[in-house]
Parts: sequence; structure tokens; C-alpha cells
Amino acid sequence: MSDTAANLVVEVSCPVCGSDRHQRLRPAVDRWMGVPGDFAYATCQDCGLDYLRLRPAQEAMALYYPADYIRRGSGPAALRRLFRRLDLAPRVALTRSQPGQRVLDVGCATGEYLVRMREAGWTVAGVEPTGWSADAAAARGLPVWRSTLADADLPCGAFDVATMWDVVEHLDEPAADLARVRSALRPGGRLLIATPVRDGWEARLYGERWPGWDAPRHLTVFTRRRLADLLRDAGFRVLGRHYIYESYLITAMAAGLVARERLPAPLADVVWGLLHARPLRLLMAPAFRAADHLLGGCWVTLVAEAVAPGGDESAPSDALAASRGDAFAPPLAEPPGDGT
Repeated sequence: MSDTAANLVVEVSCPVCGSDRHQRLRPAVDRWMGVPGDFAYATCQDCGLDYLRLRPAQEAMALYYPADYIRRGSGPAALRRLFRRLDLAPRVALTRSQPGQRVLDVGCATGEYLVRMREAGWTVAGVEPTGWSADAAAARGLPVWRSTLADADLPCGAFDVATMWDVVEHLDEPAADLARVRSALRPGGRLLIATPVRDGWEARLYGERWPGWDAPRHLTVFTRRRLADLLRDAGFRVLGRHYIYESYLITAMAAGLVARERLPAPLADVVWGLLHARPLRLLMAPAFRAADHLLGGCWVTLVAEAVAPGGDESAPSDALAASRGDAFAPPLAEPPGDGT
């Protein structure tokens, strides 16, 4: 990374309410990928949102999402595929429990979740702005908008379910983007949104080492209440809260960060591998799932319903129904190939 790119840091106002009144919260660097840059989180003094006030400029942000940002572990390929299928199973089950058959995955990455939904008989589409991820998803035969939500030109009312798995915290304009997702859902459609929240027990326990403070990729850090307020303002009603993620990984990452800080690199890598070993993860999962329900975990998934203007959740209008027929017409890119 060049010195010029490292210096492309900008100062922004609150990305939700636009206020410039803030209280400096904490300095931050890229602890996970090690890309240079000095950043800072702040708390908005008007709406209470924690956000990355000093952050990379848009033209530099891609540098913080290298190809190894999505890590799938080591070992035999078949075993990795099996474990990944098990990891995705709770997301697939929660989606299939919602009414409908059309799903839009915002921030679909390489498309693994959409492949599972397609296998379950759903009609699928994704939005992915990162080029190499979008290419991988399209190579799986998935229709993908290779753009941000602002540039995707999503069809109105085309989808029954939208998903945002660990995405909203990465968005420059979370309020505006949630409104765009709302427009793409039919009235009564469902949004499944997962994000780390700083009022979970792990965040309180680990403090600055909590992985949710992932500068500069996590541009906003929510509490449960602030996230629910944001959804309401975008035209959603929260229906339920779930803990479907493997929350032990939060503890493994926090402990791994301590190892990186205090141990020589080779030994720290060994500790990291042990903490993330699948047998230990399976062993710890029941206890952490129970703790999440009893104490309120930090890796939360909300199910929200799209409320029609005026609160009318009846069937879509004729114009809206017509738009559903064009849900997968251009500007969706034609996928190169049909492999899975």
C-alpha cells in the first residue's frame, strides 16, 4: 500500500442523522488485516450512534478488503465445504421460515448462502460491490448486482425476503441503504439483519479488544435499541431477535488478539489456530448459545417486517405486482457459467 493511499483519511459527520456534534470515543487501527492507517470512533451527541469519524476515503476503502479478508480455514476441501454448509444452515433455516420464495442477499460476498437458498428452491439474487467477491458469486451462476445499493437500481417490491448478514456495519449510508432495501421488498416482506452490537455481554467483557471495533471496515457500531430505531425509521417493524451465529468465535478472536499483542508471531499463530479449531468450537457452542440468551449476546439477528406507507400490509398494487415480473431483468449481470 502506498503512502498516498495510507493518507487518504477523511472526517465525516454522523452517517445516520448528519449531526457534526460528537464526542471522541477511541482511536483505532486495522488490527485484523494490518493495513496502515490511523482512524477514530466517535459518538454522535444527537442520536447516540457510535461511528468511525476518521475513516478511509471511498477511493481507498477497497484496500482494506483484500482477497484473504474472507478466510475459510485449512484442511481437506471436502471437509471445509461440509463445515461451511453447517455454518450456513441456521441462516438458511431462518430464511426458509419466512413467507415467500424470492430472496435478495445484500453484501452476498462469494454467494455461498445464495447457493444454499437456490438449492432449497428459492429464486435468488445478490448485491456485492467488491469486484473479486462479485466475480466469484457470478461464477456460481448467481445473478448479482456488482455495485453498491445506491447504484444497484433494485426493482420495487420484487422480493419477499432481504438479508444483510454482517453488512449494515460496513455501509457508508446505513439509513439510506435500509430505505433502499425496504423499497425492494413487497409490503409485509421480511428483512433478516445480523450485526454485532456493543451492548452484548461479550462487548462489555472485552472492551477495546471486542472484535466489533473492526476499524476501518465497521463504519458504525450499534446498540440493539439504536438498530431497532434505524429500522423503524426506514419503514420496518421488528418482529423478533435471534442468536443464530457461533458466538464463541467472538471470544476466540478477542483471545487471539491478546496473543498477537503479547506473543511472538509464530506462537501467536499457533494459539490462534487452537482457539479456532473446529472440535473446540463445537464443544463451546452450547455454553455460549445459552449465555447469549441469558445475558444478551453481541452477535444478534433481527427479523423485521416491511410496513407499507400508512401501515397497509395488504397485497401489492397492480404496478408493484407488475414490477415483480421484471425482478431479474437487467441491470442484473449475466453470470459467467453455471457452476456451483
